[in-house]
Amino acid sequence: LFFFLLFFVFCGLLMRWFLLLCSDQARIDAVLREKVETWRERVATRWNRLAAEGLLETVRQYEHAKVQRTELPPPSATLQTLASTHELSGAPLNFAYAELAPVVAAVQHTGLHACDAEEVEFGLAVHMHVYPHNVLSLWVYFVSLRRRA
Repeated sequence: LFFFLLFFVFCGLLMRWFLLLCSDQARIDAVLREKVETWRERVATRWNRLAAEGLLETVRQYEHAKVQRTELPPPSATLQTLASTHELSGAPLNFAYAELAPVVAAVQHTGLHACDAEEVEFGLAVHMHVYPHNVLSLWVYFVSLRRRA
């Protein structure tokens, strides 16, 4: 009975930790999207959901490769397919996450938001991985996309 209760408490703590992690990722994603839209106030900002899915898949693979200390894998199949029809510009950013301001500054310094072309779309993925002692690895993959002629 004691071990059952201990297991139940552990599972509850694990679930609470997981929910906090997901809410942090969603909050960072929302803040970055809002900032990009603010920086582009003169032009409508379109977000490409397919790109976001491919970017998220890619950064998850990158974090896994980093942990395994192996070579970074190629971008996801979704991104490779998208690259056949679109010109993609951007790069993954990896941080030891402590606060949001440096992340926002790094995304702004990419300059990708500065493209004022009407047809440009953007992709954004945020992935956070927790390590012992509350060390957080944050990946932000921000790209601009333009359909190939």
